[in-house]
Amino acid sequence: LTLVVATLAAAAASAADAKAVRMKTARQLKEILADLDIDVPAGADKEALRALATEHDAITKYEAKHPEKKKKKPAPGAGGMPSGDAMGEMLFPMLDKDKDGKLSKEELMAMAQQAGGGGAKGKEETDNAFASMDVDGDGFVSKTEANAFFRSIAGMMGGGMGGGMPGG
Repeated sequence: LTLVVATLAAAAASAADAKAVRMKTARQLKEILADLDIDVPAGADKEALRALATEHDAITKYEAKHPEKKKKKPAPGAGGMPSGDAMGEMLFPMLDKDKDGKLSKEELMAMAQQAGGGGAKGKEETDNAFASMDVDGDGFVSKTEANAFFRSIAGMMGGGMGGGMPGG
C-alpha cells in the first residue's frame, strides 16, 4: 500500500509539473529555456517547447533559480499532497488506461510496475490496495471508490493521524 501511495503522489506531482508547462505561453517557455541555456531549435512550435521544458524539468529549475517568479500555489491538502478528491480527479484518468470509467486490477498493477513495484511483494501490496479500494467487491474500482480511497490516504498522510501510514 505504501508503494501505491508513493506512486500516486509521484504521479500527482508529475501531473502538476505537466500542467505548469502547459500553462506557459510560447514566449514564456522560450525565455525560460534561454535563461537555463537550453538550446531551442529554430522555428520550434509550442509543442516542441513544451517537450523541451518537460524533458529538462525547466519550470522547476527556473523557479529554483528565480524564487521570486515562482507562482504562489494554494495550500495543498494534507501532508503536502493534493486533497483526496483532487488526487482522484488527477489520477483516475491516468490509471484508467482503457477509458471504461473503472479501474481493473491489471490497470493498477501496470501503474505499480511502472513505479518499480514489480515482484511478489509489489503484487501483494497492489492486491491489498485494490481490495481496499474495491468496496463493493465487483472486481473493479469505480471513480467514487477511488476518490474515497484517496480521501482516506490524504487523511492518513497528515490529517488527525500524526502524518504516518498505519503499520508503515
